[in-house]
Amino acid sequence: MTTSLLDIISVHAREHGSAIALVGDHESMTYSELDTAIQKWSDKLDGRVLGLMLDNGPAWICLDLAARRCDMTCVPLPVFFSNDQVRHVIRAAGVDCLITDNPARIEEIIPHDANNLESLAGANLYIYRLPVAAVAGGYSDISKITYTSGTTGTPKGVCLQADKLDTVALAMCDASTATAADQMLSLLPLSTLLENIAVYAGLMAGGCIHLPSLTRTGVSMTALDAKKLCHMLNTIQPNVIVIVPEILRVLVAATDAGWQPPATLRFIAVGGASVAPALLNKAGNQGLAVYQGYGLSEAASVVCLNKPGANRPGSVGKPLPHLQLIISDEGEVLVKGGLFSGYLNEPGVNLRGQVIPGENNDTWATGDLGYLDEDGYLFLRGRKKNVIVSSYGRNISPEWVESELTAEALIAQAVVFGDSRPYNIALLVPAQGVDISLVSGAVERANNRLPKYAQIKQFHITERPFSAAENEITANGRLRRDTIEKNYYPHIEQLYTEHEYAVL
Repeated sequence: MTTSLLDIISVHAREHGSAIALVGDHESMTYSELDTAIQKWSDKLDGRVLGLMLDNGPAWICLDLAARRCDMTCVPLPVFFSNDQVRHVIRAAGVDCLITDNPARIEEIIPHDANNLESLAGANLYIYRLPVAAVAGGYSDISKITYTSGTTGTPKGVCLQADKLDTVALAMCDASTATAADQMLSLLPLSTLLENIAVYAGLMAGGCIHLPSLTRTGVSMTALDAKKLCHMLNTIQPNVIVIVPEILRVLVAATDAGWQPPATLRFIAVGGASVAPALLNKAGNQGLAVYQGYGLSEAASVVCLNKPGANRPGSVGKPLPHLQLIISDEGEVLVKGGLFSGYLNEPGVNLRGQVIPGENNDTWATGDLGYLDEDGYLFLRGRKKNVIVSSYGRNISPEWVESELTAEALIAQAVVFGDSRPYNIALLVPAQGVDISLVSGAVERANNRLPKYAQIKQFHITERPFSAAENEITANGRLRRDTIEKNYYPHIEQLYTEHEYAVL
């Protein structure tokens, strides 16, 4: 049986070519049309590294797969990256062909005129040919370079081979029991690796993938429009969606307010960041078929996933069949198998199959703390580097405290600090429209679910949400604590200097 996505699409085109594969804002594509478009554009593309900055839609997928077919390396350019970050990606990756539907944005970043204009699946595509310096070694075996924000704000390029991507997509297809009858709704930006893999999985099953523009879904990496999101779900009536925790929080709140989720939804995969157990329980009580997972770009996205018939709430599921998990003596989660080919241009990393030179070059230290239960389900306990050690000698995972805070409907975002301090403090972003005088009650309720040593003693309400634009969150919603601490340092210090002895 073939496991190549391109080959599988060709099989679908031959066997049920008239079935709808992709649906966009303006046009749909059958499997036969998709297969033809991939071949046509693979002949048109010229260059070695393709940069894609497009809104969600069928054109994004066609070009991504066309690049694969003609052995170009595809580099997604996230629209939520800053101009400086996009400029860095273009230069670092050696992008020599760039395609966008937003030429004004590109010309802000790299003043350059488009070479020509094309149309694909209802999208106007502006194509730029860019001169680049030669990159030593080339990327002949690298299908995709996906960029993560990293801890410093400078994006890091994760180099992935096509077979690694397809292996994860097939495993996702199996886990979600996907079929050709499925309607999948794409909600996250396609430049996000998790969404990329989810679409691949849907195509492998022969299903119909709905790819509305992000404006229509109401989803961005900095804000959510609950009304648009719920309307889109009701309109499409999907069977499968892949979401991040913030979207789940909005859906649960909307359900509380009287919204009726589509009865068709049978598989809601949630990942990208930690999810409060209380939120998962509430979603389950509302009848939402939520399955928590866990992944990282270095393992081509999904590592673990709960699934129908094998769902243990509180865990992030069992590892995918091609992976092995090891827990180090320090409690760190190590992933063995299915790994990336290295970080682009990073010293000490070999792009030809070795992750880190040395005896453990097939094992990746994730930086996440966790344990495996007796049945092989993974439970996470926060990030290794983020562990707070209080001045009383208590070890505290800030994600644990933050998940309890954001489980409160009044609190949209929370960041906890307290390392080498006598108590924890939090920076809080209230939910939209909330009376801030009610936030203290929400903090008190969260504290009641925590032991005293982990409770929040003081907090500061921020004037704006934490955002990717300010380099405060990553593409998948993870907090960039160093940046947030730097941006809010005076407020953090004030919480301690004014109340240092209030808890003694």
